[in-house]
Amino acid sequence: MIKIFAFILIIGTILLALVTGFRLVLLKIQVTTFRTHWIKRAAEKPAEDDFVYVALGDSAAQGLGASNPEKGYVGLVAKHIEETTGKHVHVINLSVSGAKIRDVINMQLPLIKKLPRVDLVTVEAGANDVGGFEEVKYRADATELAGLLPANTYVADGPSFKGTRKNSWDDTSRQAAGVMAEAVQARGDLKLARLYDKTKGQGIADFAADFFHPNNRGYKNWAAAFIEAIKQ
Repeated sequence: MIKIFAFILIIGTILLALVTGFRLVLLKIQVTTFRTHWIKRAAEKPAEDDFVYVALGDSAAQGLGASNPEKGYVGLVAKHIEETTGKHVHVINLSVSGAKIRDVINMQLPLIKKLPRVDLVTVEAGANDVGGFEEVKYRADATELAGLLPANTYVADGPSFKGTRKNSWDDTSRQAAGVMAEAVQARGDLKLARLYDKTKGQGIADFAADFFHPNNRGYKNWAAAFIEAIKQ
C-alpha cells in the first residue's frame, strides 16, 4: 500500500512538473504573440467617435500570464470604458515586455506625440527597476516620467511583490510605490492608481506559472486599481 501511494505521489509530481514546464513555455511564447495582438489592434483605423486609449508600461501592460491579451489589465480597462461610455475603444498599447521607467521615457512616450488624438493614458512602470532599486535614481526617473506625461494620465504607483517568486523584494516594492506616488501627486494634474494596495494581499491563486506575472484573476486586481482611479 505504501509503495502504491509512493508511486502515485511520484507520478503526480512528474505530471505537475510537466504541466508547469509547459505553462512556462507558453509564457515565453506570449511575449511574441501578445505583442503581435496589440500591434494588430493598434493598426486598426479608429472611427470618428471611437474612444482612444493608450497604454504605456511593461509585460504587465502586455498582459503576460493571462489566458489571452484581453484578459490582462489593459483589456479589462478597455472593456470598462466601453461599458461605461457606450463607445468602441481603440487601444494603442505601446508597452514592451521588460521595460523599465527609463525605457518608457525614451521609447514609449515619444510615440504619443505622433498620435492625432488620445482620450486616456495609463502607465505602469517601475516593477522591472525594483530588483536593482536605488532610491535616488528611481526617484529621479519617476519624477522625470511624471513631468513628461500628458495631463490626466493614470499612473500606477507599482505592484506588491508579496506572493511572487521575488517575495523578498516586497519591502523594496513598497518603497518604490511610495516614490512613484509622490512623483505623481507632486505633478498635480495626474491621476494615481493605487496598485500596491490592490496587490499586497495577493496569493498563489493570483499568479501565472512563473509566480511573477498575474493570471486572469490577478489582473482583475490590477484593472481595479485603474478603474477605481478613473471613477473618481
